[in-house]
Amino acid sequence: MSLDPFTRDLGADVITFVCAYALESADWVAAFLRSAGIEPTPEKPIVLPRTFLLNLAAALRLIHWELLGLQVHLEAGLPRAEEAFLGVLNSLSGEPRGEGIELATAVLVLHIRQFAWDARSEWHASVALGSLDGDEALDALAEFLWARRHVPLAH
Repeated sequence: MSLDPFTRDLGADVITFVCAYALESADWVAAFLRSAGIEPTPEKPIVLPRTFLLNLAAALRLIHWELLGLQVHLEAGLPRAEEAFLGVLNSLSGEPRGEGIELATAVLVLHIRQFAWDARSEWHASVALGSLDGDEALDALAEFLWARRHVPLAH
């Protein structure tokens, strides 16, 4: 998997985030499969293609974002959650709508670039950061600080 230059040079923080992201994704996929009645046992293991599992996790994340009212994936040119989900299911039935893990890679990179990395662990929430240029970010910070200038500092 090749990440763009932005994500490649982020170091230990991105590694920590990606590990947490992978664990959360695995939990979501396992919960989905269990809810669909697909639960392996030691006697009857179930083997599913890696590509299917990675893209299923990505589609479930798109569903999560849309349920929260977020559309960062649409703004980035990714499909709607329903379209992505159906594409993943079709890939398992032998009717692929695309090869490889492009969806999984695109969703991971988008998550790295557009969401607060610690939000899930700290607040149990997805926090989309959006995009501001330098001047917009400074203006927003100045307005935030000015509006709270009389609020006592927490110790």
